[in-house]
Amino acid sequence: MAMNTYKYLLIGGYAAAHAAHAIRERDANGEILLINSESHLPYERPPLSKDALFDLSSTPQQTEVFSQDWYDENKVQLLLSTKVKSVDRKRQIVILENGDEIGYERLLLATGAAAKKPEFEGADFSNVFSIRAWEDIEPLRQAIAEGGRAVVVGGSYLGVEAASGCLKRGLEVTIVDSHPGPWSKFASPELQEFIKTSYEKLGARWVFNQKIKKVGGQGRAQNVETGEGILSCDFVIAATGATLNTDLAKECGLEIDPQHGVVVDEYLRSSDKNIFVAGDCACFYDTSVGRRWHTEHYQNAFWQGGVAGANMAGDSQIFDHAPYFFSDFLDLHMVLRGDPQGGKNTKILGDMASGEFIELYANDEKVVKMALAITHNKANSERIAIELEAPLRANRQLNSFSKTDFKGFFAT
Repeated sequence: MAMNTYKYLLIGGYAAAHAAHAIRERDANGEILLINSESHLPYERPPLSKDALFDLSSTPQQTEVFSQDWYDENKVQLLLSTKVKSVDRKRQIVILENGDEIGYERLLLATGAAAKKPEFEGADFSNVFSIRAWEDIEPLRQAIAEGGRAVVVGGSYLGVEAASGCLKRGLEVTIVDSHPGPWSKFASPELQEFIKTSYEKLGARWVFNQKIKKVGGQGRAQNVETGEGILSCDFVIAATGATLNTDLAKECGLEIDPQHGVVVDEYLRSSDKNIFVAGDCACFYDTSVGRRWHTEHYQNAFWQGGVAGANMAGDSQIFDHAPYFFSDFLDLHMVLRGDPQGGKNTKILGDMASGEFIELYANDEKVVKMALAITHNKANSERIAIELEAPLRANRQLNSFSKTDFKGFFAT
């Protein structure tokens, strides 16, 4: 049987779908095949820890990047529920788990990341949940619907969002974090205290500076043991981080950064110029923060998918976007632009107590490198994100900023 060869072979989900869109805008006829290990069409992941997690009527179709009709109309072939076993760069083929071989002229690796398996004993209980894919949340949201006591492990974006949803649905919530406060990898002490007290007002309990020793129970998780004692629970949500999916890239000999993924140039090309990389697993040089790293956020995957697809089709676009993160929790919306390690020198504009403020973060030279806004008005998220980018491009001193620099935010 003759082997099929495609001009563009895309491996992945969300970023790969946007790459297909960018390719088709530039090349109306080049053959495109998108391979995804999940059974669903590529979809947006942020809702999985927000509305979709707690609304039993939510479906994968509501989070799809594009409908099936779009793929059909744009002649983008799909191969779902399919895992790629390896990449043979010399022959320019990918080998599927079933042994089939598919050729490519240009290959995109948008393999993303997987939920990091918790290291504590009892992590294999059926009611210890991670959140990464639709297959993860379908049993979890049933547990939430039944109510009871939830223990959330981790005070990251994901943990804070999951805890928020449980609180809104009347569950008893305890958040266990090995760090001294929520969002501690980047948040100032003032911001950590704001988040902590916001949750405590709704009845949440925090356990900081503690790791999970074990999860115990008879056939299912019934309690969680920390250094401070034992917490009873009906289920556990493990928001313990992610592991980059770089195995394919490693095995075919692409350059890898052990911490940040597959190394790419400014055009998102790997060390093999026929292979592009986008999304969580792409280790790129970020001009806005002045270092090489990766970012695990859907907005970055959207941008990089588009740039990689465009360049696969012959463009020469340089990836240059200031990092963007957002989170929804309680009745609040957060937008962050810039380097989450931007510095410990901070300035608060607005009223933190009311939940309407901007916090600027500066490096040792007092130059602003990160801007974060918290608001009750999610509708203005896109405009706020644009307005927050200005300080990062201006290279200005922290003390030179006032509320007048963010008229759009404070006018609402």
